[in-house]
Amino acid sequence: MKLTKTLFLFFIVISLFPLCACKDKSLTEIIENPEKYANASGFVVYDNQLIKYCGDSEKVVIPENIVTIYDSAFADCKTLKEIIFHPNIIQIGSSAFSGCSALSEIVINDGVISLGTRAFSGCSSLKKVTLPAYLRNIPYGLFMNCTSLEKIEIPASVVSIGDCAFNNCRNLTRITIPDRVSEISSYTFAGCTSLKEINLPTELTSIKDYAFDNNKELTNIEIPSAVTRIGNGAFAYCVKLENPILPAKLIHLGESAFFGCESITEITLPRNLDSLRKEAFSMCTSLSKVEFSEKLISIEQRAFYNCRNLKDIALPSTITKIGASAFEGCGFSVFTAPPLVATIDKNAFKNCKNLVSIDLPSSLMSIGAYAFSGCEALSYFVFPENITEISSGLFSECSSLSQVILPINLEKAGSLVFNNTSRLVFVDYPSTQKEWDKIKKEEDFLKDGAFNKNVRFGGLEKTE
Repeated sequence: MKLTKTLFLFFIVISLFPLCACKDKSLTEIIENPEKYANASGFVVYDNQLIKYCGDSEKVVIPENIVTIYDSAFADCKTLKEIIFHPNIIQIGSSAFSGCSALSEIVINDGVISLGTRAFSGCSSLKKVTLPAYLRNIPYGLFMNCTSLEKIEIPASVVSIGDCAFNNCRNLTRITIPDRVSEISSYTFAGCTSLKEINLPTELTSIKDYAFDNNKELTNIEIPSAVTRIGNGAFAYCVKLENPILPAKLIHLGESAFFGCESITEITLPRNLDSLRKEAFSMCTSLSKVEFSEKLISIEQRAFYNCRNLKDIALPSTITKIGASAFEGCGFSVFTAPPLVATIDKNAFKNCKNLVSIDLPSSLMSIGAYAFSGCEALSYFVFPENITEISSGLFSECSSLSQVILPINLEKAGSLVFNNTSRLVFVDYPSTQKEWDKIKKEEDFLKDGAFNKNVRFGGLEKTE
């Protein structure tokens, strides 16, 4: 009986030997020299953790005693095609399977409650994934650069999806976000160039920076009514996206939010939006109609840059600032500035080649350099009286310009203001030669090629 018991204990010890072989060594030493501690199956095990796999098998079955797969345990195992998890596993570490470029399908057992960052990133052959039924968090970069991933169902238990989670999953065609997710994190679906269908949860409140950047096949998306913030570049380069409806509660629309969305033809800005940020609709080349928010105060730089089909525009009376290149390259022919506008920045209307008429208010205090450069159809311009400085190149390349009435309070004038304006012979100054001589003028202020423009004093009447 005693012999039998001894033999039994002996076999127990032998069977556990691969699991205990590393017990007397520090984890740091094992991680630094994993090949030295690998068992016959290529596993390096420490305290029920699979620290490293040192084999080259195409199919791997995780040992049943393992509860944790350590960080980078299978990283860059290029030969691994199939991995089988058992029900005891509860945790998969960061980058655990990153770079396993031959792995094509993963079924993660329902017992797993934690997935590490980038756990399956760069698995370029991965087509299908089954996630644990009770998973709550999808971490940063979990499937980033899984360029073959076609299908994935996100469990209803998920409450958060981290930055870059599905970044550059170029073959992913549809996705449904669970109802408990309140925000789409930065770059989550950026570069998903085949994504056509996105179902967002009704309680979603925020879409963060570049969340859907470069989703080239996306044509429609229903933005939930609870959304209050759309981040920078959130839908940039969604070239097929058509006329998204912005929710009424939206208070923040980030820079470049819809940059390069070439298929948008009209947009209505929500009533609580007070600023249109940098490049918000830049390069939306089909945009022809904009309904502005009644609370809008400023239109920042390049907000509508090269929206060449924007033929008609009516800004709200609340606008005080028009930023640099805000309407550069747009297609409208008439522009009436709101009564409170104080600043028009540089290049604001540059290359608006159809612009014939500009009406500016007395509130206007400054106009930036080249603001009307290249407005080839503009023939007549009168400065508001509060303008004290004419910036450089303001009317450069305005080939139809034939009359300009300068401001009576002019104190300073920049260089080459009228360069290449061959039809303009005179500029009108509504005061005397004496006052004219007091103005600080650049030497080439009136220069056009080899000639200088003449100045007429006292005239304010428009000539035919």
